[in-house]
Amino acid sequence: MDVGKLLKQTQDQSLYTNWQGGIFALEKIKSMIVASIDAEIFKLKNLSNSTDIGKTMNRVAEKTNEDMRKENK
Repeated sequence: MDVGKLLKQTQDQSLYTNWQGGIFALEKIKSMIVASIDAEIFKLKNLSNSTDIGKTMNRVAEKTNEDMRKENK
């Protein structure tokens, strides 16, 4: 077997392994970031729905949306 070809194949295999490791790491980081953002959204929604001002503002928003739907009919 040609030594040059063997070295090229070895290098290609090494690069491929590095690329696959990078893809795996980035996908893992992406899923962690998405999960973190989802948890933060959930926390903020809970806060806005459980406080007195949040409940009041939700009622105002619902009433406003209802009035706007009636006007657009």
